[in-house]
Amino acid sequence: MSKQLKRIMIIDDDDVNNFLCTKIISKSGLACDIETHLTGIAALQSIQDANAADLPDLLFLDINMPVMNGWDFLDEFKKIKLDKKEGIKIIMLSSSIYQKDLDRAKAYTEVTDYITKPLSISKMVEINENHFKK
Repeated sequence: MSKQLKRIMIIDDDDVNNFLCTKIISKSGLACDIETHLTGIAALQSIQDANAADLPDLLFLDINMPVMNGWDFLDEFKKIKLDKKEGIKIIMLSSSIYQKDLDRAKAYTEVTDYITKPLSISKMVEINENHFKK
């Protein structure tokens, strides 16, 4: 991996998925710090409370979650007024393979990419190559 990121945030209501993603990201060596949230509401609060230096470089977002799904999160994320927010790359990490979800994700300028679960080291290498290698 050519560039190590400061922080990656995972938003998924599944503890097991968050645990596995954390292990994979750690093994990939792409990030120093990995932050997980079980709800979009908690993640939004974390982003709003953070100073610009503590914002994640990369955010993995699940679509299907109770209370606030991934689409709702994106709608609320758009409203946040933070200087460095635009530097956060959001990748939808979902089990959905529906073209409708892929097309909807592409409609959000905030979404950098869409990948299907499970996350793997090879996908992390691809993410680094496509979105962070300088």
